[in-house]
Amino acid sequence: EGAAASAAKGKSMDRFTKYMASFQQKVLERDPQGMVMSFLSNHDMDRIAGCFLYEEQSRMAANLYLLSSGSPVIYYGEEIGMRGSRGGANTDANRRLAMLWGDGDTIKNPVGSSYPSKNQIKTTVADQMADENSLYRYYCRLLSVRHRYPAIARGNYTALICGKETFGGFLVEHQSQKLGLFHNASGETVTYDLSLCAALEGYSFTQLCEAIGSGTARLEGTNLTVGPYTSVILQ
Repeated sequence: EGAAASAAKGKSMDRFTKYMASFQQKVLERDPQGMVMSFLSNHDMDRIAGCFLYEEQSRMAANLYLLSSGSPVIYYGEEIGMRGSRGGANTDANRRLAMLWGDGDTIKNPVGSSYPSKNQIKTTVADQMADENSLYRYYCRLLSVRHRYPAIARGNYTALICGKETFGGFLVEHQSQKLGLFHNASGETVTYDLSLCAALEGYSFTQLCEAIGSGTARLEGTNLTVGPYTSVILQ
């Protein structure tokens, strides 16, 4: 698992925010027009759904890398929670299984695949498209949030260290726009006084623009309250 998946499991939000801000800076130093291309997994890795205990963690991991700079890449099937791991097989075929479209498509798994069907999810794209609460529909909403704020893709990121293991975020600046992007990767509601964050000295947020995840959020003065497994955008 990478920094985003690890943070989604509550292992260190600070590590994730510092890493992402630092990585973006290194890219821009090499090429001012360069972009970070982030992902949770790819065709040479075990599918990321297998490392999470709860779907809330899968959704938080999606928040962390899709609400980040540059051009994130979704490995097909991630958006429905497909599983697949190499295990003891000397082939990557089990990581590259046929997409579960659910529309009668006759595509087969790659030669050499041996991933047990009992370990695979039981729903398809068609099933999840029809379910408002599905992971697929969540990804659709999350991408809509991303596209509403061009600063998310194009902005310069400063890590915001909040002194909490599972809570943190970024100051995102693009042209005249400044956003506060915060993530709560715990199963508990977090309240944080933004005035305590040294990197926000001289900045203030007056509007909670978005909250996406398992919980709700509110901004009262400098006090930000964020529900479990939820991300927010402030302006």
